[in-house]
Amino acid sequence: FCASLPSAYAAHKGAQVLWQTGRLTDQVHRRIFETAQFILDVMAPGGFNPNGMAIRASQKVRLIHASIRYYILNVPHAKSTWNPEWGLPINQEDMAGTLMTFSIQILQGLQRLGIPVTDDEAEAYLHAW
Repeated sequence: FCASLPSAYAAHKGAQVLWQTGRLTDQVHRRIFETAQFILDVMAPGGFNPNGMAIRASQKVRLIHASIRYYILNVPHAKSTWNPEWGLPINQEDMAGTLMTFSIQILQGLQRLGIPVTDDEAEAYLHAW
């Protein structure tokens, strides 16, 4: 988790979204805690059961992303104007990159920390993402 967010922030278009919304400068702690809560909700045992938190958490993130896309494209703000050459804010390519940072990079981080992960555990974790 600690390596995933900085890697995601290194992506130019995604960082533009965070900068324009203030989530990279003004609300950093809030964003980190919200992301951590999302991961806990999605990865919790039974999270995808009918009464689990995963579906609700995923729906919330989708609504937040849709609101941010609308805001960046339609609401004038002082920071800058979205460059159409960047594609849509929070597009499928950006989200695929985020999935990569929260899947493969987590496993690589555990390995660097010397935490053993079996092949079955790694496969199950990647399958979840």
